[in-house]
Amino acid sequence: TAQWVMPACGVDDPNPAGPQISFQTASMDVNESTDCSFQDINVTVGILQGPSQNADVTFSVNGSSTATNGEDFQLMTSNVTFPAGSDTDQMMTVRVFNDAIIESAETIVVDFSVNANGGDAFPGNVDQVTLTILNDDYIAASAGSGQMPIFSDDFESGNLSSWTVTGAPTATDWAVTDNAGFPDAGFFNSDGSNTSQYAFVNDDDCNCDMSDERMMTPAIDLTAVGRASVNLDYAFSNTYGGVASIQLSIDGGATWPLAASLPSTGTGDESNIPFQNVTISLDDYVGQIVHLSVHFGDGGAWAGGFIVDNFVVQTPTHANVQTAVNAGTSSSFGVSGIGTSYAYDSASGDVMVSLVNNDTHDYGCTETSVTRAGTGGASYMGSIAPDLVADKTFYINPTTNALTGDVTVTLYFTEAEIAGWEASTSGTYTRSNLHILRDDSGPITLIPGNTINVVEDHPATVVTDAANGIVTVSATFNGLGGFVVGPFNALSIQDDVFNPANISLYPNPTNTDITIGLNNITDLPDSYEIYNVLGQRIMANEISSETDLTINTRALQTGVYFMKLTNDKASIVMRFVKQ
Repeated sequence: TAQWVMPACGVDDPNPAGPQISFQTASMDVNESTDCSFQDINVTVGILQGPSQNADVTFSVNGSSTATNGEDFQLMTSNVTFPAGSDTDQMMTVRVFNDAIIESAETIVVDFSVNANGGDAFPGNVDQVTLTILNDDYIAASAGSGQMPIFSDDFESGNLSSWTVTGAPTATDWAVTDNAGFPDAGFFNSDGSNTSQYAFVNDDDCNCDMSDERMMTPAIDLTAVGRASVNLDYAFSNTYGGVASIQLSIDGGATWPLAASLPSTGTGDESNIPFQNVTISLDDYVGQIVHLSVHFGDGGAWAGGFIVDNFVVQTPTHANVQTAVNAGTSSSFGVSGIGTSYAYDSASGDVMVSLVNNDTHDYGCTETSVTRAGTGGASYMGSIAPDLVADKTFYINPTTNALTGDVTVTLYFTEAEIAGWEASTSGTYTRSNLHILRDDSGPITLIPGNTINVVEDHPATVVTDAANGIVTVSATFNGLGGFVVGPFNALSIQDDVFNPANISLYPNPTNTDITIGLNNITDLPDSYEIYNVLGQRIMANEISSETDLTINTRALQTGVYFMKLTNDKASIVMRFVKQ
């Protein structure tokens, strides 16, 4: 049966096929934005002629959707009604939440059902619509030049919903599996080095007609890019025949003028074929809208097969580093779960920070800015040369901070900013000595009266890209806030109590009391707070004498807890286990 297509809006169908109800389109692409807002996507639902009774249409999210309901999107319209005798279009709305997480395209699949209420209305052929959320976030690599994904699929969704799959009627077409589910018939398998899910065809297993096995991408827009390429991992051996290729079409798949044959990755052991990474230039096709396909043909032979993973169509990008204070053009983006996000100045597009959220904590809308600028060193809490911190500081301000989170923060500097700080220490310190300090009281400006409440201080991982003049400084923290970099001697001058070398919790694990141990420290912390892994405060008390350093934990349930110690200058969070 041919797919039913709505007549043009405003045009009466002279031969209506009854009051059948359908979506006006079966698929739509949505370009996801990066801010903290959302987009409402309207999908028209039509009826060819007025029903004899009110027709109620109920919408539901199909379980094959790869986007997460309530996180990536929300179905705003649960039902609509076509009144008796009316053929006026109705509207279904899907709200797509923007975020800055680097991710593959995701799909929202919505079905509908019809209650004719005793009348003659019925569903048409287009009773399902697929909305594909296209990621617009791009990677600013530590090397200063990265790749912006235009289309990507790592097949971890477990399906090929982003692709159009075709093949011979008798063939076992492209599918998704992992090593455990791969149909090994003895003469085609990978070396098992790829432990994730991947797409494959296996002629050895089905021994069928695989002369034209194709999976085709949706339309890929290269009109606004200057260069482009496709990158993928694959395993393929032509020992028993067969051709594996990446093909490109500029006419919607009618013809495939680019056919890049992929060389065999086999080594002679057909049950142990290694993976290889390959990049194919698409530069000759920029300025056009194209389709790409992964193609396998067995040439009429009993061939092996073809495995593909991490398929990415990409364009080069280079982000400059934000050097000026930019509270007025800060970056705001949602950090709602596991993933990588980048913060760029909203006017210049210059990169400031990348965040890798390693757990499921929802930080909400997160605003990021440079709060102090310069190419030298600065005094921190009274420190003197050579114990100086870098002039440049950052503020990453989430809606909901984490007390016990797990987030890797990468701060972007120019070579001039870091080299200037090194010079200010007269050679006493180099970038290899850098630590990152996190503050939870607000922006760090280093001006008189600037309140700084230290909560974490970690050694930094420093990556220098001399070719592009970019330096990245990274560490993993329990939460977000203000950030400053410098040597430990400068950052720790404010309060030796909160030097991790001077403080401990023992016994740890404990099943009775736990004691705060201070090494050669006479000034006591002002107070302690104990939190569970959900960030809920369980206990709190002031510390007025050494007897308060021993805490009765008998009432705590078995599990992991975090103790926050605070005085008038700083704080520190330490982990312990209650048995």
